[in-house]
Amino acid sequence: MPGRELNSLYVEATMKTTNVLIATLLAVGAGMSAGTAIAANGIVASATGSGQTTIGTNLRTFSFTAGTDGNNNSRGQAELFNRDSGTRLHMAVDCLSVAGNVATMSGTVTQDNVAGAYVGDPVWFQVVDNGEGAGAPPDLISLVFIFLGPPGVPCTSPLEPASIPVEGGNIQVH
Repeated sequence: MPGRELNSLYVEATMKTTNVLIATLLAVGAGMSAGTAIAANGIVASATGSGQTTIGTNLRTFSFTAGTDGNNNSRGQAELFNRDSGTRLHMAVDCLSVAGNVATMSGTVTQDNVAGAYVGDPVWFQVVDNGEGAGAPPDLISLVFIFLGPPGVPCTSPLEPASIPVEGGNIQVH
């Protein structure tokens, strides 16, 4: 996919070809109940989570929920908030790939607070569920890749492994 690769710049670097960290969920139930196909065929894979991360000295918050049914239909939502820039993005997740404790998601930005600058742009991100409890290592999240318009990449594409520790939150992958 020539010309569409991102080079790990954070959201402050540019407004359209940048990576963003995940941030605050909008209506968990909306993503799951929006698809009657998922309800009818049962969930075979899911990922949910929320929390915050720090990039440099900047706090980012995130939340997401996604599920895939027996017919391989995926639906979900994610909300991202970069507290430093004030940028808030809402995404519709339409692809979820789960392998063990790793979930990779992709979709499209449906709302932003930047005069629609990101709306319609494809996105991709990955999370790792490292368990719970005092002895468990922190869950992990990747940067969120934002592409300049379609086509983006499917959730099965390996872009960047989740490596950023989640602070004060939890990720669950099933």
